[in-house]
Amino acid sequence: MIPYRVFLAAVIVALPLTALADKLVYSFINPSFGGSPFLANSMLAKAQIQYTPPVIEVTPQSDAEYFASQIQRRALSSISSALLGSLRDLDVGEDGTFTFDEMTIDYYSEGGTLYFNINDGINDIDLELPDYAAMLQEEE
Repeated sequence: MIPYRVFLAAVIVALPLTALADKLVYSFINPSFGGSPFLANSMLAKAQIQYTPPVIEVTPQSDAEYFASQIQRRALSSISSALLGSLRDLDVGEDGTFTFDEMTIDYYSEGGTLYFNINDGINDIDLELPDYAAMLQEEE
């Protein structure tokens, strides 16, 4: 057992050390969270070193393939322009269909909303847009 005098001496020696203790305070390093603004450049440099951009594989196209894709884009653009232009003339309840190659665009208007179904043989996309023609007729 520890003698009483040794225990008392240890307590007397340790007592002033506890009086010198201070609160544990955390300080942020990242300047985004209130840390030192002088560390911003070094932290950005470390982040850029760790970033590896994704590798995107590009398949080379011949001039004929590129030309064909450009014609297809222009044709689809013309169809969408004609479709959006005809929306001004739609009355509630009218519907229609555009077909181009393997792509079919069905549309109809119901309750102030235009509904589109775009099907290209692989994907089937549904799209809803406000019926601007009906909104303009209500304002007049």
